[in-house]
Amino acid sequence: MFSSIALQMGVIIFIGTWLGQKTDGVFGSNQFFTIFFSSASVFISLYYMYVKTKNES
Repeated sequence: MFSSIALQMGVIIFIGTWLGQKTDGVFGSNQFFTIFFSSASVFISLYYMYVKTKNES
């Protein structure tokens, strides 16, 4: 159960970081969107973990 949550959290963080890198490439900014999207994806994945573990209890 918890290994699948960890894998899903990793996928969420990977997609957020990838999206930030692509957005930085389009707008030519200096890693602003990478930092923003990766930080946001960490918080989203932590919230996802909280909801999943709360529902399983």
